[in-house]
Amino acid sequence: MTSDRDPDCLFCKIVAGENPSDRVFEDDDVIAFRDIAPRAPTHVLVVPRRHVPDAHALG
Repeated sequence: MTSDRDPDCLFCKIVAGENPSDRVFEDDDVIAFRDIAPRAPTHVLVVPRRHVPDAHALG
């Protein structure tokens, strides 16, 4: 089970606007932002707005 937010999660802080990000897309379910240490010319991370603790929680 997941909760909407984990106060210790870096991605939850980015979603909440507490940590800065260069957002390139957002909707009701996800946000996409540029990686601060890109490994390619276009390196974008897409994260859900709700906290997901691990891949097993997606199933």
